[in-house]
Amino acid sequence: MFNIDDVYTLPQDLVIGITGTRKGGSKHQLFLLRVILIHVDSTKSSLHHGDCIGFDTEAHEAARGWHVPITIHPPLIPFNRAWCRGAIKVMDEEVYGVRNRAIVDACDILVAAPLRDKQQVKSGTWMTMRYAWDIGKPVHQLPR
Repeated sequence: MFNIDDVYTLPQDLVIGITGTRKGGSKHQLFLLRVILIHVDSTKSSLHHGDCIGFDTEAHEAARGWHVPITIHPPLIPFNRAWCRGAIKVMDEEVYGVRNRAIVDACDILVAAPLRDKQQVKSGTWMTMRYAWDIGKPVHQLPR
């Protein structure tokens, strides 16, 4: 679990991947995300997200507020797509699993805001986190 003191261990030049619940982050998760975004150097960092409603949208708006460049990895199925604007790059649409792995592959760290703090089997957020762990990518789970 990520806590506020962990931000001091992060470099300022990061590619940050985002995964999170479509129900949106808790106030605590959004606060911790902003702490991370304030810490990084926006001229050397970027944020990648999957353009879904909920936490992706909240992360997008927070990154825009701190002038952190954004790359969008949109889903092939547009049902839960947020259609965020203002990104520097929009990747090709992909099915959820492929898209989520592409976000992890592109980032230095994965910031995760799951709906539940305990691991869930049928959750895209948790599947993305497991993939990151499997390939050795640092995962910063923001507690609810």
